[in-house]
Amino acid sequence: MSKKLNVRALAAQALAPIASQQASLSSTLPPLQTRCPERDRGLLQNLVYGTAREWLYFQALTKSLLQKPVKDSEVLALLAIGVYQILRTRIPAHAAIGETVEAAKQLNLAHTAGLLNAVLRRFSREQETLCAMPLNINTLIPNGSLSNCVKIGPSMPTTSWPPIIKRLI
Repeated sequence: MSKKLNVRALAAQALAPIASQQASLSSTLPPLQTRCPERDRGLLQNLVYGTAREWLYFQALTKSLLQKPVKDSEVLALLAIGVYQILRTRIPAHAAIGETVEAAKQLNLAHTAGLLNAVLRRFSREQETLCAMPLNINTLIPNGSLSNCVKIGPSMPTTSWPPIIKRLI
């Protein structure tokens, strides 16, 4: 019998394989949706797709709050889920942080609970300042992959790009 996980724990399980480039959402999310109570499936989908959509942005934000890099993909996913909830949902920050920390405990990551709590609380307090800072996406993408994907030059006007992309480049 598998233990019942909260929605954030399920979302982290869906996102962790994507973070480590081992799977896609189309393969990780459906089995987890069946384990989620029907009333929470909309929230699960919102957390997973919303976090995935802005993954690099959330990684850049949390990286600026960490003293050492985090290597565990489930912990990275929980940090991103927590930031997504604080920035993009109507879930109160204290509830988002508490449920995200509880998810870590449910995923046998209790040793990271203090880190998650501290980083997410600090993010909640400093979000206006952090979100206004220019971010360097090149530190998040290994081996110059960004330059292979995006060629910036006179022939490619950046005025039509979404604001998030403009801020990251």
